[in-house]
Amino acid sequence: MTVAHSRLRTKAHWPSDVVAGALWGIAVGMATRRLLQLLATADSIQNARFFARVLLHRQLGVSLQY
Repeated sequence: MTVAHSRLRTKAHWPSDVVAGALWGIAVGMATRRLLQLLATADSIQNARFFARVLLHRQLGVSLQY
């Protein structure tokens, strides 16, 4: 919150930039946490691979063949 306030106060960013950055950070944090939870359990390795493949395909257009 301090960084967001500082960015707005110094007019280094628009308020929409700060909000978008905060939402993006939350989304990436949640996705990372979910991926790590999937990887932590041995029986869900296949699910983690599928999740990672879907994520790569949707975000980067990368198609993994394995």
